[in-house]
Amino acid sequence: MTAITYLDTRLSDKTASVEEILGSVPELVLSPGFSGQADFGRYLHEVQGLNRIQVGDPTTIFRDAREMVTRFFAQNRIDPSDIEYIASCSMRWVAPGQGHQP
Repeated sequence: MTAITYLDTRLSDKTASVEEILGSVPELVLSPGFSGQADFGRYLHEVQGLNRIQVGDPTTIFRDAREMVTRFFAQNRIDPSDIEYIASCSMRWVAPGQGHQP
């Protein structure tokens, strides 16, 4: 079996503070170790050193993916007609897992 593996990403120029992000998701479900959004925010600041988060535009995901794949084909001299499948994944958010103890 022949496989092509490739990783590319697009980082947005737009950012928002941790507080802005948490405030925009009032229904956020947190791991049991957190007492609330403020506690989670402190964890992000103090433990992870995270103050601002890049915010992408979900309406451009397919355009961005097409640009990245086109760039990959060009850089590696691959004929797109030789490709059967392209697999992609996207992370909508990242949070500490169940094992986190603040």
